Amino acid sequence: MKPGEQKAVVLMTDPSPARISSYEYILESSDIAGVNDYGVITAAAPGETTVRIRTFSPGEDSLESVVCETEVTVIVEEEVPEEIIYTAVNDNVQWKKGSSEGITITVKRSPEDETCFSHFESFRIDDAVLVKDKDYTAAKGSTVIAVSLSALSSLSAGDHSFTVLFDDGRASGKLTVTEEKKTVPDTSDSRDSSTVLILGGSLLIAAAAFGIRKYFRNR
Repeated sequence: MKPGEQKAVVLMTDPSPARISSYEYILESSDIAGVNDYGVITAAAPGETTVRIRTFSPGEDSLESVVCETEVTVIVEEEVPEEIIYTAVNDNVQWKKGSSEGITITVKRSPEDETCFSHFESFRIDDAVLVKDKDYTAAKGSTVIAVSLSALSSLSAGDHSFTVLFDDGRASGKLTVTEEKKTVPDTSDSRDSSTVLILGGSLLIAAAAFGIRKYFRNR
C-alpha cells in the first residue's frame, strides 16, 4: 500500500457459510497503518505491521465464542514522487542579425503543466543571466520567454545555448545567430556594351556615307 491508501480486508470461511456474528481487528502498530471496525485498513507511513483478526460466533448460552483467528500483513511502501521534466518546445532557435523581431521560447512542465510558470526563476544565454523585463519577458501559458532585440543584437554570430531555470528543474536548447547579408556595390564598368556597339555601328554608317558623297563629288 501507499501512504494514504485504503483497502478493506475480505475474509473467506471454510466451511462456508460459517456462523459468525462479529469480528475483531487488532493492530500491531498504529504508526504504520490504522483499521476501523469494518476492516478497512488505512496506510499511514512506510513500514510493515500486522492486523490480527478474530471472528466470533454465538454459543448456546448466548455468549460469543471465538471461531478462528488469522493475521494480515500490511506493507506500506515509501511513495516515490513522479519525476519532473521541463521541455523547451522549440529547442533549436535561429535568429538573424538585423531582424526586426525577437524570439519566443515556450517551456512545458510534466506533470502539472498548469503550474509551470509558478516555478519559473530565471533565464540565461550561455553563462549570462539576463535581466527580466529588460532583456526578456516571462509569461504564463506553460512558460513563455520573449527575448528582446537588444539582448539578441549583443550576441556574436554562431551557436549559443539558452537555459530556462525553475525551482525544481530546467530546460535548455540551442540558439543560432546568423549574420545579416550585406549588399555589395557593383564596381564593374557601368557602360553598357550594347550602347558601345550601337555607337560604333553609327560611326561606321556615317563614315560610309561620307565616303560615297566624296566619290560622287570628285567625278
